[in-house]
Amino acid sequence: MNFDWANPDYSPIFLERSKRIIQMQNNPSLVPALKEYYKNHIVEFINDWGCTFDPRLVTKGQEPTCPFILFPRQKEFVAWILERWKKGQRGLAEKSRDVGMTWLAAATVSSLFLFYPQFVGGFGSRKEDLVDRAEDPDTIFWKIRKFIELLPTRSE
Repeated sequence: MNFDWANPDYSPIFLERSKRIIQMQNNPSLVPALKEYYKNHIVEFINDWGCTFDPRLVTKGQEPTCPFILFPRQKEFVAWILERWKKGQRGLAEKSRDVGMTWLAAATVSSLFLFYPQFVGGFGSRKEDLVDRAEDPDTIFWKIRKFIELLPTRSE
């Protein structure tokens, strides 16, 4: 996919996602197979349905909700997390600010939780206050809740 990261236009991505949602609504029998596929393809699930939320974009006159568009290094990071999980190993990821690693880890863990209800994962931070404060978008658990909230839901 050719994507202009300097001047992002997310409308084609959201339009494609909307088409897929309509397709699933018109043919609900597709859903179980998609769930089974995504259960074993977490990178694709995040890329196809995940969103991030950056409240700082509002001050720039931009929409704060952005689709996750994973670049190769991010896909590698998700694969690394999945490998740690499958092997029963712990992992520590050091990061710099504003590279999206927290969102990526939140998306990966949220996806695992959705597809594997018995999944258990843990997070830590250099500061306790950055782990969870319900209304603070700078915290890890806020990002987890927001990732899940932004996923499409099944309309009954």
